[in-house]
Amino acid sequence: MTGHPNQNNDKASRLPAYLLAAALLLAALCGFYTVSLKHALEDEAWRYVGEVAERVSTTINTSVSDTFDNLHAMGDTCVWLGRQENPEAVIAYLTQASPRYGFLRMGIVELDGMAYTTAGTVTDLSGQPCVQEALRGADAVSGLQYLPEEPDTGSIIFAVPLRLDGKVIGALAAASPLSRLRETLDVESFSGEGFTQVIQPNGNFIFDSSNKNAIQGYNNYFTLLSSSCTLDRGYSVQGLQADIAAGRPGTLCYTTENGVHKVMNYMPLAVSDWYMLCVVPTEAATARTERIIHLAAFVNVAVAVLFLALIVLIIRMNRKSRDRLTALAYTDPVTGGHSRQWFEQEAAARIAAQPAGTYALVSADIRQFKLINDAFGSQDGNRTLRFVYRCIEAGLQPGEFVCRIAADTFNLLLRNAPEAEVAARLAGFAHAVNAHNNGLEQKYYLPLCAGVYVVTDPSLDLITIQDRANVARKQVKRRPDSRLCAYCYYTDQERLRMLREKEIDNRKEGALQNHEFVVYLQPKVS
Repeated sequence: MTGHPNQNNDKASRLPAYLLAAALLLAALCGFYTVSLKHALEDEAWRYVGEVAERVSTTINTSVSDTFDNLHAMGDTCVWLGRQENPEAVIAYLTQASPRYGFLRMGIVELDGMAYTTAGTVTDLSGQPCVQEALRGADAVSGLQYLPEEPDTGSIIFAVPLRLDGKVIGALAAASPLSRLRETLDVESFSGEGFTQVIQPNGNFIFDSSNKNAIQGYNNYFTLLSSSCTLDRGYSVQGLQADIAAGRPGTLCYTTENGVHKVMNYMPLAVSDWYMLCVVPTEAATARTERIIHLAAFVNVAVAVLFLALIVLIIRMNRKSRDRLTALAYTDPVTGGHSRQWFEQEAAARIAAQPAGTYALVSADIRQFKLINDAFGSQDGNRTLRFVYRCIEAGLQPGEFVCRIAADTFNLLLRNAPEAEVAARLAGFAHAVNAHNNGLEQKYYLPLCAGVYVVTDPSLDLITIQDRANVARKQVKRRPDSRLCAYCYYTDQERLRMLREKEIDNRKEGALQNHEFVVYLQPKVS
């Protein structure tokens, strides 16, 4: 016999749990993938910020180096002209070349620091550190200077040594307007969201940025950070000052007063005492990362939703299929009630779970049911069987069952009771079946025959129990009875009689061959 229907339902009910567990596992994997991708892309974003800073510093260094190269070329020309003992020609040359290279003013500086400028003046530049460094034989650049020609925006002084036969004989100085340098040095990045600033070791700006994201109104970067920014945990202005003093590059993160979080890469430039600050709003630096993460999250959610939709579809299809199979297996096609398979599984489980004598199995059929099919057809016959099933089912108590076994034979599992009570219940079933005759002139009765077997041994298999109830039912059908429900209980005598009949039937062929049959003739007198 197959498993109990409840066990089958338990197995089927586990499928949604398994599928849900798979969906949760998929969601966890998608979440892990998204978090891992986020970390990887953030690392890539910060690496890219560093690369941008490197490129910007290279651009600035190249620009400054080109300026020095131009000054050296011009200085060589000035030395050559000076050897011709034509100082006026030197100043004339510088006056002509100065605007071409974008300088405000240029001048030849003697060893004593006195400068002869293109403005026609003699200026003492001995106090300029960059000029003194050039006179010592090194290229140099000053901090921010405010000359009469650029009183508002300021200038930067570049100075290179002039040599004759390998000996420093003076210096060439050039004042470059900060506005011109800003065009070259104020390099933007990240679609204009990032900007560049250059400071001296003390924090004073060589030049500030006019970018929309740059904080304005400060001359010193350290003051700017202390006054209007909140540094992230682990960062400090003192740490930044120590790195700059030691010439170390690094990174600093902070939040401005308006709540914009920024990351700043700082590194020394080729120019002595210049430090480049490459500042980028974190949102701009991670915008591409965020887009990729959002896309990945969307894809993961879409996959999870599709998977869940597939799970729901599978569950619904599985449930429909299971319900269809259950209906086929456990629903009788004629009566629409319980099938024989369902009844046998449920009855066997109930009988095995209760003490002996708890249940009685009844086998019942309709006397001469074949006449109904012959007279009215099989469709009306099936309608009659459905009617009989519903009438019997309506009279059952909780824990009792009925099913159609085959043709017009029904099995009932009833709770055992004294014979009189069982007889009354069977009679009640029969009266319910025949209640349709009430008020009819032409009545058509459906008498029932029932065999009852009290299950005194729950260890017996259900087939044996059904056979014994069938034996009792057939015993009833062999004798005439006008009651609407004739019944008979199964007894051991009936079982012994059947065994005796079977034994005689088995010996019949052999007895004929052995001439064991004796003919007795009984005279009849009319």
